Amino acid sequence: MSLPISLYSLAIMSTLLITVTLPGLATSQSMSLMMDPESSMPSSRESSMESSMDSSMQSSMPSSRESSMESSMDSSMESSMSSSVESTPSYSPSARSSTTTSSSYLSSSSEIVETPTTFLPTPSPSPVLSEPRNLSVVNVTASTIKISWDEPAMQDSSIRYYVIEYYKIENESSIVTFNYTSVNGLLCHELIRLSPYTNYTISVHAVTASEGPSTNITTATLQDVPGPVQNTTLIATSSDTFRVAWTDPSTLNGVLLYFEISYHPSLNVTDDISVNITPNASGSYQIELGNLIAYTEYNVSIQAFTVAGGGIEELRVERTLEGTPDPPMNVVISMVTSTTAI
Repeated sequence: MSLPISLYSLAIMSTLLITVTLPGLATSQSMSLMMDPESSMPSSRESSMESSMDSSMQSSMPSSRESSMESSMDSSMESSMSSSVESTPSYSPSARSSTTTSSSYLSSSSEIVETPTTFLPTPSPSPVLSEPRNLSVVNVTASTIKISWDEPAMQDSSIRYYVIEYYKIENESSIVTFNYTSVNGLLCHELIRLSPYTNYTISVHAVTASEGPSTNITTATLQDVPGPVQNTTLIATSSDTFRVAWTDPSTLNGVLLYFEISYHPSLNVTDDISVNITPNASGSYQIELGNLIAYTEYNVSIQAFTVAGGGIEELRVERTLEGTPDPPMNVVISMVTSTTAI
């Protein structure tokens, strides 16, 4: 009696274990055992327990293999992704700036193979025509400017000629342009017929198959003698005075220093008298010349001056007004009568 009871207990325990592992199968088997516990002999219970355990193990093996295969695939994918990340080449600024780069490809064994690729050197750019060098002023007068320069440092071909341009800074529309061809290698030219005391901008550029950039210089001509004064009037106001009036010259040609007024009797050049008048901001002047001889013709001239000298004289001729005669001189009475005086 002790052995059958023990086997029966073992069968119940196995049924509970199968119930945990395979709920559907174990429930049906345990229900059959519980319905008829005494209908089976001990040997039948052992056989039933063994077959239940075998079927339980067999039914549980596919699930274990599937779980093992899924775990293996997950670990394989993680390993593959890790190795892919590790094999990705990293960016290097120094590698980019190099003249030689490397291209990568995967071989059949999944190894990275580096193959050098050398770029051809960039050809040097063609020379570009540059501006003339050392443009300078050699000599200046009131009406001329002489300039010189050197050839451009860079030339794309032989220089055919140079283009010289100049204009007054106060009037850029007055630009003058002409071509200059070097003679015996000399690179200098004199600009003529310029306005005195005027600022000029001068530019020079070379011409080959193309036109190069220009180089510029600014300079001024020297002062010259001024032009004649304007609006001159000479009026006799009495027997011994003149009134003289005038305005600045139309062409100053520099900075006015003073006006010189000279006058003398027309028949007596040696009695010349000069008066200097300082310029003013208005440019309009009027003075009186006194102590003149009555009813006498005078030559009166007005001249403007700069540092370059006196300009053209403006000449006027005028006579003073009549005056009262002087009293007789050296009167002698020799005989006196009642009716005459000799």
